Amino acid sequence: MIHFKIYNKMRQHKAIMKLPVGGKAAWTKIMQGETPVDKGIDKNMPIVCSVAEFPDGTKVIGGVLKSDQPEVFNIKFMYATDANGKVYPNNPVDVSDNEDFMSNSITFFLNDNEEVEYQVEFTESTV
Repeated sequence: MIHFKIYNKMRQHKAIMKLPVGGKAAWTKIMQGETPVDKGIDKNMPIVCSVAEFPDGTKVIGGVLKSDQPEVFNIKFMYATDANGKVYPNNPVDVSDNEDFMSNSITFFLNDNEEVEYQVEFTESTV
């Protein structure tokens, strides 16, 4: 009789992105054009943002960018950088299916190596 043992080779890194208390709902309203956006903020600039840092130095900067029609919609973004601040190519954090900030986390891979997974957990905090 042959026995097989399966080993999970995947390494997972986790980091927390802190939003202000009520931030998930507030950021969602900004995304959906329900909250007025300051006219002094230029198109494609962050309206709100936060940073999550992983133990290996990788960071994710995420939030909402101002669109050309901010009263209709604004754009959720997540950019991954290495420990030196260099943005990873191909924007590995895909937020195209996310229409709000109500999820608890987002998972991504930095490259084609799917043995190393990154997970950003969204929490609301007063600190």
